[in-house]
Amino acid sequence: MLHVFRNKSLSSVVYGVVIIGTVTAFVINFGPNMGRQGKGIRDAFNETCALKVGNACVDPKTHRATYRLLMPRDRDGATDVNRARAMGLSKIVGDGLIERELLIREAERIGLSVTENEVTDSIYAGFIYVSVPSDNPMLSFYLHTNDGKLYAGFKDPKTKRFDEKTYKKQVAMLTGLSANEFRDWQTREILAAKMRDLVKAPVRLADEEVFSKYVREKSTAQVAYVEVKQSYAARYSNVANPAAKDVEAWAKEDAHKAEVEVELTASKESFLPKPNHIRHVLVRLSPNATPEDKQKALEKLGRAWARLQAGDAFASVARDFSDDTSNMTGGDVGDKTDGFVPSFRDAANALKAGETTDGAIESQFGYHIIYKDDPAKSGAIEAQLKKDIARRAYIKAKSTDAARDLATQILIAVKAGKSDDEAVKAAIAPLAKFTPTPAPTVKIKAMPVEGPADAGAAVKPNAISDAGAPDAAIGDAGAATKPAAPAVVTFTAETDPDRPKVEIPMSFTRGGDPVPSIQGEDTQKLNEFAFGAKEGDVLPDLLRGEDTFVIVRAKDRKVATKEDFEKNKDSYVEDLLKEKRNETLGLYVKRLREGAKNEIKLFEENMVDAKVDGGAPTAPEDDEP
Repeated sequence: MLHVFRNKSLSSVVYGVVIIGTVTAFVINFGPNMGRQGKGIRDAFNETCALKVGNACVDPKTHRATYRLLMPRDRDGATDVNRARAMGLSKIVGDGLIERELLIREAERIGLSVTENEVTDSIYAGFIYVSVPSDNPMLSFYLHTNDGKLYAGFKDPKTKRFDEKTYKKQVAMLTGLSANEFRDWQTREILAAKMRDLVKAPVRLADEEVFSKYVREKSTAQVAYVEVKQSYAARYSNVANPAAKDVEAWAKEDAHKAEVEVELTASKESFLPKPNHIRHVLVRLSPNATPEDKQKALEKLGRAWARLQAGDAFASVARDFSDDTSNMTGGDVGDKTDGFVPSFRDAANALKAGETTDGAIESQFGYHIIYKDDPAKSGAIEAQLKKDIARRAYIKAKSTDAARDLATQILIAVKAGKSDDEAVKAAIAPLAKFTPTPAPTVKIKAMPVEGPADAGAAVKPNAISDAGAPDAAIGDAGAATKPAAPAVVTFTAETDPDRPKVEIPMSFTRGGDPVPSIQGEDTQKLNEFAFGAKEGDVLPDLLRGEDTFVIVRAKDRKVATKEDFEKNKDSYVEDLLKEKRNETLGLYVKRLREGAKNEIKLFEENMVDAKVDGGAPTAPEDDEP
């Protein structure tokens, strides 16, 4: 090059100086002294990154190694790729590596470093450090990392001591890295871990703060409550069987008319008949059902049957009465029956379009009323659906009012000094005059006695819910049958299993859920009352469940004592301190990420599970040894 300089003009010399300067700068910036995550001079124009934080490039190999290390495994120890994808492991790994690079940048800024001996000691101790996002401490638990590290051992099975061959073999198997690559990786991970420890170290807990939190968390309360269900209130009033003229008048009001039209439009696709489709109403009955459970099931079955006999659309009855998940689509279980249990399959196959089984069919799940769609009746069924929707909406609105009125009566009585039982008894006594129309006794074709499995029935994959459960050890059609189900005994207001009654659940801590039917703000309101009221106090307002109103009385409250605290102090303080330190670290990293958001770049195409050309995600390489 000097020969060229001597024989060219001054301009060539200038160009030469520029070239030399560029090469020199290039060597300085991309030479052997750059960070371990950087590239050498040969790769400077061909840098491949999974992500970048400023100038720090995390290569795909590091992302893949971390992914492999954190991969969930099944009970046999095999990697579970599907679960990894479902939990978004690729993103979790990326977030952890971003956090690592941000922490390393802070560590270098304050002069924190890692010595070769520290890395060697960690490897000899058998640990692998790995960065898991600190904003969700539960991730470390789920991914089986303990304070950001995993134990691999690296020990010879015979000597139980560190063995270099074992170390290299395990590193390759677990991460896909060479020993040198692994060491470089761990150097950066350990530096990030030291920075995490530095951030968490100053966090302390005052004794008063710890004890106060202990009392808040460990104190318990107990309540008594009375639940008034809308279905019960409707059953023992004039609401359950409204006159057609009352429903028609209600449905003509503009607000109600719009409500009916919206629901009809939403229901058409699922509720109108389709060729050869089978629908059913399932009244569930456990094999271990009590006599009261069976009586209640038969009562419900009779009421569903009565609705069908009155001309309601089958899909409407299925939506209102079926205990199967298909109730959301009007009881539709499809047009294939070969995967259904024998008793259900045989009855469904015998139906013609538009026919309903003559009574109910028993299976191991309970009682089924089965129907086969008839598309020829779509017009008539749509008109009936509209009437059914209006009737259902009317009953719901009126039963809400009836339940609120009944619950209010009970609340007023307990506030006035009556016991909960006395208040309930007085409130439901007038309902005795409303004798529900007895539900008809439904003919039930009993399930065949257990015997050899029906070998001829093919099992339908993913058979729909309980109607379409794969064949079990249920006898074939020729087997002897059990005695027919007993006749329905109609409940009264005083004997109905859904009647209001005093419930006293177990004691609970703050944040507990003693009344399952309520949720959200009302659960919070109950908690505040239970831990602030005196024994015997009554919550001034009704709580609202999905289809209930609830009256609550405070019963017992046990405040955690200083003596209890002293017995559990060490472990409690340790857990609380860890929680506080993790919270502090999470906030610290969050600030770092917000400050560096414009410097963080993801190259998802270079990550594990990247979508390739719109197709299936790429699988991690060599996930299994």
